[in-house]
Amino acid sequence: MSELTKSVAAEFDGAGVLHTNRTSAGVLRSLGWVELGHVSRYAYLTSVSKYVSRRLPSGLRPVGRLWQWAKHLRQRVAQRNWESVNGVDVREIEQFESQYDIGNVQYRIPCMPKRTAARLNWRFIDRPRAKYKVIGAFKDGCSLGWMVIAGCVVRGVRRGHIIDFLFDPARPSVGTYLLTYALQVFERAEVEVVDCSASYAPYVRLLQQLGFVKREADFDVFVTPNLGKHRLCDWHLTRGNANMDDELFHGFRAADGDLAIIDLANISATPVRSE
Repeated sequence: MSELTKSVAAEFDGAGVLHTNRTSAGVLRSLGWVELGHVSRYAYLTSVSKYVSRRLPSGLRPVGRLWQWAKHLRQRVAQRNWESVNGVDVREIEQFESQYDIGNVQYRIPCMPKRTAARLNWRFIDRPRAKYKVIGAFKDGCSLGWMVIAGCVVRGVRRGHIIDFLFDPARPSVGTYLLTYALQVFERAEVEVVDCSASYAPYVRLLQQLGFVKREADFDVFVTPNLGKHRLCDWHLTRGNANMDDELFHGFRAADGDLAIIDLANISATPVRSE
């Protein structure tokens, strides 16, 4: 492990490890790696009344309908703060092209694992088993950001997952458009709850403004000492940073036994366009 650390220091700017267990965490600490903290998971109830009714006696189920109304009210309040971006449209994309290379997208994000069109296609498009849906935001033919989503049924609950996303934090309305489109897809797929892992502060604020609530720590983050000067809220980390093939779905299958994938391919939302 120490030799690996030296190799990383010689060839790269730094390295990080996600999803550590107690044993590996001890090894990393002994080598001087820095623990940044826990990346949190955020959840959004797409169908509040249905989700709550599973957990409440029939006499209390009106609470679910009241919660649904409160959620829509919160969304309307958040909409007042949406920045207007003229000429932006959001639609589904079938292939990542060179314009998605992070080297060509100079967003002001302090720390972010490298993303290239080739890796994004390998990770999300060329997947025989998992079924991901990719949503892109465009203006004048240029990419402003994208979001990858997926869905599955676990223990009878239809769950949606925001796997990966990227947009300029200086233009939060782009993130709002992407997230709005994704939530429409999930609602039409009758998904009950949507989750998303996030660490970067501007992205976390967007999730919270649109009604996502923090649930629990998702995974631990360790980095090499030279990267330890950065706070976790400066890092853009999502489920998409994992390298395991279809790790989300394999994880659910191992934990819950019975799993069904929700195919979102033929489910679309109303195109989001700003005039």
